Amino acid sequence: MYVSSKYVFSNHRLAVLAILTSFTVFGCGSGRSVVDTSKSDTANIQPPLVYTVDLNDRTGDTFKVTLSVDDLTADNAVYQFASTAPGTYQVMDIGRFVRSFQALDADGNVIPSTDVSTNQWRISRPEEVAQIQYTLAETWDTPVEEHAVYMMAGTSIEDDHVLINGQAVFGYPAGMQSRPLKIKLEYPAAWKAGTALEKDASGHYVADDYDHVVDSPILLGRLSEASVDVRGTAVELYTYSKTDKVHSDQVLDAVRDILDSAGDFLVDLPVDRYTLLLHFEDVSMG
Repeated sequence: MYVSSKYVFSNHRLAVLAILTSFTVFGCGSGRSVVDTSKSDTANIQPPLVYTVDLNDRTGDTFKVTLSVDDLTADNAVYQFASTAPGTYQVMDIGRFVRSFQALDADGNVIPSTDVSTNQWRISRPEEVAQIQYTLAETWDTPVEEHAVYMMAGTSIEDDHVLINGQAVFGYPAGMQSRPLKIKLEYPAAWKAGTALEKDASGHYVADDYDHVVDSPILLGRLSEASVDVRGTAVELYTYSKTDKVHSDQVLDAVRDILDSAGDFLVDLPVDRYTLLLHFEDVSMG
């Protein structure tokens, strides 16, 4: 059996990703208001990068992404996709999965752009940009000649579910990696979404910066859900099961004693919410 895991810890959140044989577990926790401006000088607050991902249109197994931004300068002329991500220990080169890329002005006119490297697109007149639109293929089912993206760090689009790891969907203009993000996910009304990211009043998922999004996987689709309180910390489980044989309440029942014991041992858990994302396929890996 092949087992791998990733742990990312700070005083704000904990993220754990692990893959075990035929199922994948994605987990993350959040213990903060994602965009906390209570102690900041409001004059210095950077406007967020606002992304929209259309998951209603899943044709071609591609993500349709729109970034709305209107304050680019010559310093932000290059749009950057991830070459790797913390904890993955591999070359990812997400630019390989880009299928289309264009920058538009406020009137919808295309601003010329060119790909200058595997993961970078240069926009000729960044000051005129109002939107950047691009499509990316999913990583799970897209063949590549080398550096296949490890499943727990990749993406999947199917008729009944979608998996998003931030570094494999979102890029950013050069110099803006530290900007806050707002993400609007458009998906079927019957679907559920699981992630540690919080929503704002407008329905956007919000994050402090690009790295926060990378630390916060998202699972959407035909999911079951369950939750439990462990010493004042919410533990949420969202499960996708291709065969519908595994449900979140079953998993929670199986690990409840472990969670309670961990709570008793630690006494004070480091975050106020954990979200575990479980993905069960109908294949085995060995």
